[in-house]
Amino acid sequence: MKGPQLLLILALLLYIISTKTEAKADSTTQGQALSKWKDSLGLTAGPVINSWSSSNSSSSPCDWSGVTCSSPASGSITLLDLHNATINGTLQGLNFSNLPALRRLDLSDNLLHGAIPSAISALPNLRFLNLGNNQFSGHIPPELDSLSKLVVLKLHNNSLIGPIPFQLSQLLKITYIDLGANHLEDPNRLKFHAMPSLSHLSLYSNNLSTEFLQAMLECTNLTYLDLSQNLLSGLIPHSLGTSLPQLKHLNLSYNSLDGEIPASFDNLSATLQNLSLGANNISGGIPHFLKSVSQLQRLELFQNPLGGPIPSFLGQLQMIEHIDLAGTQLNSTIPLELSNCTSLTYINLSDNQLVGGLPLSLSNLTKLQHLIISHNNLSGPIPMEIGKLVRLLLMDASFNKFTGSIPPTIGELQRLQYLNLAANNISGRVPAEIGNMQQLIQLIVVGNQLEGTLPGTIGNLPHLQLVVANKNKFTGIEPGFSKSRSIKYLMLASNRFSREFPRSLWNLVGLEYLNLSENNLTTMGPDEHVTSNPFFKGLNLNNNDLTGEFPTIFKHCKSIVFLCLGGNKLTGEIPAWIADQLPSLMVLQLSSNSFHGSIPSQLSQIQSLQILDLGGNNLSGKIPQAFGSLASMKKENHLLSGKDNDVYNLLWNTSKTNNFAVENGFPIKWKGKVRYIPLKSAGLLTIIDFSSNHIFGEIPEEITNLSGLMILNLANNSISGRIPGTVGNMRQLESLDLSMNHLTDAIPHSLGSLNFLEWLNLSDNNLSGRIPTSPQLQTLDDPNIYTGNSGLCGFPLTQKCSDGSAATPHANYGQDDQNGKLLHTWILLDSTLLGFIFGFGGFMGVLALNRSWRSQYLHIVDAIVLKREHDSQVISV
Repeated sequence: MKGPQLLLILALLLYIISTKTEAKADSTTQGQALSKWKDSLGLTAGPVINSWSSSNSSSSPCDWSGVTCSSPASGSITLLDLHNATINGTLQGLNFSNLPALRRLDLSDNLLHGAIPSAISALPNLRFLNLGNNQFSGHIPPELDSLSKLVVLKLHNNSLIGPIPFQLSQLLKITYIDLGANHLEDPNRLKFHAMPSLSHLSLYSNNLSTEFLQAMLECTNLTYLDLSQNLLSGLIPHSLGTSLPQLKHLNLSYNSLDGEIPASFDNLSATLQNLSLGANNISGGIPHFLKSVSQLQRLELFQNPLGGPIPSFLGQLQMIEHIDLAGTQLNSTIPLELSNCTSLTYINLSDNQLVGGLPLSLSNLTKLQHLIISHNNLSGPIPMEIGKLVRLLLMDASFNKFTGSIPPTIGELQRLQYLNLAANNISGRVPAEIGNMQQLIQLIVVGNQLEGTLPGTIGNLPHLQLVVANKNKFTGIEPGFSKSRSIKYLMLASNRFSREFPRSLWNLVGLEYLNLSENNLTTMGPDEHVTSNPFFKGLNLNNNDLTGEFPTIFKHCKSIVFLCLGGNKLTGEIPAWIADQLPSLMVLQLSSNSFHGSIPSQLSQIQSLQILDLGGNNLSGKIPQAFGSLASMKKENHLLSGKDNDVYNLLWNTSKTNNFAVENGFPIKWKGKVRYIPLKSAGLLTIIDFSSNHIFGEIPEEITNLSGLMILNLANNSISGRIPGTVGNMRQLESLDLSMNHLTDAIPHSLGSLNFLEWLNLSDNNLSGRIPTSPQLQTLDDPNIYTGNSGLCGFPLTQKCSDGSAATPHANYGQDDQNGKLLHTWILLDSTLLGFIFGFGGFMGVLALNRSWRSQYLHIVDAIVLKREHDSQVISV
């Protein structure tokens, strides 16, 4: 072999050796970078990262979970995929500069927090970056503009703030950006450039303005634009329809846009597939140009004052799958042409002024899964052809004027899960064929003219959980009904059940809550053959004709939380065994009966008792001192925990019609009126009502230990002595009624320290002296609060005190004025205010812990009361 050839071979060998050594060094450096990050995370690294091991010197990070390299053994790391790996920590400990070959980084769906480090820009080959669904905060680092090869950027669902960096517009290769669900603001428009490659832009739920929308019109290759839930206002730019000729998806819903939908959208007729403009202030009717948008699959114009008719040309949209026109002030019939939209799976026409009948031709929509036509003026019978909609999952026809009977063909809807026919004029019997609807979960027929017995075939439905049949003419249930093992909530109030409580209902092994109030039941029947149901949590038998003593049958209901027997004809003494046999009681209502004897002190042993209503009986004796130890009334924050929420989770339904149909509550005296408290609010209330009895003696000072008590009503008794001087200890008291008793002496000054007191009645006693004042008592300026006490003087009475001076504030009124007042009452809550925004536990937890938030929320609730009380005259439960 010649010398030159030998030298060439030696040089080649040296190059191969050096390359392998360099690759090994690169692999080691990259592994060290990941290991140091793992160490910085500590115990919160999550199972995937914790599986990484660098203890073996021959171990390569290319073998670690979530790590991919350019070559299996010792190449450079090109992909790091740790999505949904339960990582809890920051990125500060990760040296990005040691990962120069990384092309894809996915850390989404974790618990990463802190700032997004600017050092992430030291990834020159990065094409894909996903940090979405974490808890990152702070600003988006402008240094991201160094990622010149970036194609996809996802930072959605974090807590990022500040302007969107204009530097992002310098990423010339980027095609996909998702920054939704943050707190971002407009970028500097003067420095924000067009992004010629951008096709997908999602910025929903931020703080962006219409000016930003104008800037986006320069990104002429956009096919997807979502600016919903921002601060857009004014007119929709006319140029939107001309500047973005390739647009397929446009979502501007939940903003403050007004005016009409621009006619320029006609230019998108060949491309537009999804148009979402709901929850704005758009008017001018449904635009005519839509008939030519041949590719349209989704049309959402809900909650806009559009007005006008449902145009027949919608029937020309052969590709349409989803139509939502709810709450748009439409005032026509349902056009027959809609039946030509045979691809429809969802149609919502609720909350309009539609008239006429349900077109028979709608039976052609055989792909339809959701039919929502509630809150209109539709009339006539429900057509037999409804049974042809065999793919239907949800049907809501509530709050209309439908007549006739429920067609037996409804039993052919074997996929239907939710059926709501509330508040119509439907009559006749519930057809036995309803037992064929094997997927049914909720059956709501409240507020109709249905009669007879509920069919036993309902007991064959394996998934049925909720039956709401209040306000009808039902007289009983057929035997097979009680075979159900799935029914949890059964509402049969305001019907024509009479005589004995339906004994077969005790056989509903899964039953948690039963409402049979406002019927004509006279007896609970014998105890025999009644087995204890560990799931049974609530029973409302208010306003029946029950007679005799307190039913011993309730000894079998050891898990019961709500027991309402008010407005009956029960007699005898309230049994002391309630405390032992019903230890989980939270609500005990025995008002408006004929119970006599003393109030059993043993009731104070029920640790969970929060509402005790014994008003309107013939009870006598003294208020037991032991009531000062009622544990739940000594707590200043109240919230049901654990499985107790399950008792009425279904009652906290986000559907407006469903919620109104299933609200079940019990009456309390508050603000001098009888108000209904829904069960879902009971966990936040504490009430003692002993009014209208024959109770005598003094108010025990121990009662003032109940610092969490909100409503105390002892009116219309024979109570004497002084108002306890320690009444100011009842810090959460909002309503206090001691009227029509024989109380004497001065009103204690500590009453002025009750900063949340909004209702006070001390009238018709023998009180004397100057009325104390405080910032809170000054707001209670009705002199009727104190009338019938000839010895009282001072504001708000015209009677001046003997020294001729006005009443002066006392020196000590408490420290909580800055928190504001706790609001009025929990009455018929409208869950459309809460809806999808908050879950029950999280929202109620905030209310329980934050007095001022709860105050503002409850003031809103009180404003709803007048409307709801009017509505309840139309339909109530």
